[in-house]
Amino acid sequence: MMRELLQASAWRQAEMIARKEISPVELVFASLAAAEECQSKLGAFISIDHVGATEAARKAEVDVLSGRPLGAFHGVPVALKDDQFTAGLRTTGGSLAFEHYTPEADGPATARLRREGAIIVGKTAMSEFAMAVPTATALGPEVRNPWDPSRTAGGSSGGSAAAVASGVVSLSIATDTGGSIRAPAAMCGVFGFSPTPGLTVGGNDFGASPDLTVLGAMSRDLKDLRLAAKVLSEGEPNAAIRPMGLTVGVLGPLPSCFDEALAKLERAGVTVFQKRLSLSDCWLEDFGTISDHVRWKKLGTRLADDPTNRSKLLATTRARFDRGRLITPKRLAEAWERRAAFRAFFESAILGPCDAVITRTFPFEPPPLTDLNAQGDYVRSLVTSLGWVNFAGGCSLTVPVAVENNLPVGLHLAARGGAESILLGMADLLPVAARSAFNRMSVTGSAH
Repeated sequence: MMRELLQASAWRQAEMIARKEISPVELVFASLAAAEECQSKLGAFISIDHVGATEAARKAEVDVLSGRPLGAFHGVPVALKDDQFTAGLRTTGGSLAFEHYTPEADGPATARLRREGAIIVGKTAMSEFAMAVPTATALGPEVRNPWDPSRTAGGSSGGSAAAVASGVVSLSIATDTGGSIRAPAAMCGVFGFSPTPGLTVGGNDFGASPDLTVLGAMSRDLKDLRLAAKVLSEGEPNAAIRPMGLTVGVLGPLPSCFDEALAKLERAGVTVFQKRLSLSDCWLEDFGTISDHVRWKKLGTRLADDPTNRSKLLATTRARFDRGRLITPKRLAEAWERRAAFRAFFESAILGPCDAVITRTFPFEPPPLTDLNAQGDYVRSLVTSLGWVNFAGGCSLTVPVAVENNLPVGLHLAARGGAESILLGMADLLPVAARSAFNRMSVTGSAH
């Protein structure tokens, strides 16, 4: 029965705990057991917190039985990407340089989740400082996809996506700079929400550009994302709006498996049309310039410039830090100027009269693990497909609308900054094909 309850949404689990229909202790024990199984088969976690989660679950149960006020996620097991600081629980940022680092205080996102009663069962695997796409580090192997363990779960938040998709937790909090939430969410068949920069608290606690990196969430249920956004928001996020009368533009060709999703939008009164515009990667160099400079300034100066720490970094991370060090003030200023121009282009041309635009979240099937490093266009395609939303200051959401070749396919909705209500309203109308596949999937690592 507990395995079935793990498949319920986070809001439903919280509701059942509040009604004393289930025990938070039993639910958390089931989640911890599933996390261990998931770790052995998929490698989704860096740390699993048996002691801390059990203690928190017992306290949560006392609060329920005592009739105390309960938070939005009271007693609900959740996972955090390992770039979120957790007091008393190892936080590595996916790096050997922080293998034994234990923060003294919670980061802002962790603090808010705990205040709402969420129980952190573990820290999910990520690429080193979220600076690469494959979720593989010196701390562990590449995270495997629950739908097909011979394939990648994506990155940089692959551990979060695998943990949610395989039923360990219903909600995982993660970060997104250029697709790190949306790509793995799409590859693993779950919702992935990347809000407007500045809407939610914090970001990558190890240091990243607040203008590009956002704190978001993955879940198997849209209502969980709304609730998480409310808990993590700096202000009160707008509620989902009725989409009737809205306009959505389609960018580029879409696979035929999206036909049902587009038809549902049209039946609900949304105008859908093909935009005669293709996204280029003209912004990509400036995106990298800003991102690499910020990461070098916040992390590279004390890691890459120190011989002992430098030896613990992956070669790809060292190269990114070295690139950031060489960026001149003039080049950085020019990149920021061109970013302002791109934001204007996003408003006038990419969106124009549209309330949102639709693309395929990721242009490929999840690559096989053995082909990941050999597939040269994989990383560039991910950032090109998704990073433009971050660069433009917009918000976006991936919805698991279809399954092809026994693998999930995500539909990507993007809108201007502050328009989360439009995305959530449209997403409510879309089919969620991957959910039915999830019912056949568990941490055994197969959806077949």
